Amino acid sequence: MRYIIIAVSVVLIVGCVSSPKLPDEPQALIELLAETSDEFAPKQALSAHDKLVGMGTAAFPALLENRDDKREAGGFRLEISVPTTVGMVCACIIQEEVEVNIPKGFYNLQFLGFLPDKEELSLWWKERSGRTLYELQVEAALFSLALARYEKIQWAEERFVARLKELGVDDVESKAAPFVAKARMLTLPDDPQTLIDLFEIKGETYIERRFAAVRAEHAWLKLYKMGINAFPALVSNVDREQVGDRCLRLIQWQVEVGLSEDQAKFRFLSKEMAAEWWKARSGRTLKELQIEAAKHSLAAVQKAEFKDEEEKQRLVDWITSRLKELGAGPKYPSPGAAIGQFLDAITEGRGSDAGACLDPASSDQSAQSAIKFLCGKLNASTDGRGLAYTLIEPDVDWEQGKATADVRISGPTRDKGEIVVNTTFYCVRTRGYWYVLPK
Repeated sequence: MRYIIIAVSVVLIVGCVSSPKLPDEPQALIELLAETSDEFAPKQALSAHDKLVGMGTAAFPALLENRDDKREAGGFRLEISVPTTVGMVCACIIQEEVEVNIPKGFYNLQFLGFLPDKEELSLWWKERSGRTLYELQVEAALFSLALARYEKIQWAEERFVARLKELGVDDVESKAAPFVAKARMLTLPDDPQTLIDLFEIKGETYIERRFAAVRAEHAWLKLYKMGINAFPALVSNVDREQVGDRCLRLIQWQVEVGLSEDQAKFRFLSKEMAAEWWKARSGRTLKELQIEAAKHSLAAVQKAEFKDEEEKQRLVDWITSRLKELGAGPKYPSPGAAIGQFLDAITEGRGSDAGACLDPASSDQSAQSAIKFLCGKLNASTDGRGLAYTLIEPDVDWEQGKATADVRISGPTRDKGEIVVNTTFYCVRTRGYWYVLPK
């Protein structure tokens, strides 16, 4: 799954004063989940949450009715990249009651899925509204056991067997057999187009649709592993209803690595341009496509206005490092060449231009190489032009990777006799790069 953690946490600082009494009606309690008007709001929201959990299935109809409530939930935070809404908390309360002991990081094993939408939850409840909470818990654990066994996650399988025994299920294997049989049908085809067809969730009952959703997730992963070989089929389906968005997103995940949903405006690819984009690039490698997209995103970020300039710089640095990983970043001279550029600028009186960037591939090594070069080889030595460089009172901080010193340069030049230039340099690391600059 694209989200791996579900957690509800409440940050609360309340004095010794008692909070108001909670209502008894589920809808009134749900209203308190969004309350942020006074000092009691976080405490009331947590208490309302706990009371709704304690009501069991009696609260399910109201929780389902409010699944699409977009108001932000006061005091609650799901560890995902979007604000936590009242509707999300309602879905989580149902799952807290029905599904227990889901291993962290394996929420794809859940019977209700990750943050199920209102349509799927409503179908599930419509088919089960007369059952006890115990019966719902047993069914959910049997599904998770079958899926863990199919995916060969042994320790998760053992956990669900233990859960079923806690619930008093004696013959676990016979009870799990129908779910295990359905799980065996998750085996996937190899053809990309047939895999894409599986994105369309079909089924009359909730269990049929839930297994279809699991199969769709497996199809996604298989298409992802196919890499660029799946692109022709994916591109041809981007305009297809029900599956087009997933096809486009799968391409974006591989070509535009690392950009989150809230950074979508910096993406290169869109549904409208997908067909023409692939037509013009079908002979390129995935790496070439990734470089092109990263360069586009970098330019878009650099042109954009940000309220937080540090956020902009972090994004620029990240994309730049991504280009470097792809072998398309800026080229940097060796420490010796970089420092030579610096000294040339000083010698020629171009103090304002006296700066050189060192290759950041190995920061510690680059720093020490630069400092040793400056403080060692250049000290009282001459280069091929007869210029002598002398470092005056060098100050080296090896832990910080920083060196400062005066540089005396003497020797003949093209238009003058012997000259002496006193200046100061420093070699320091900033934002992942090592620079030699005038002080």
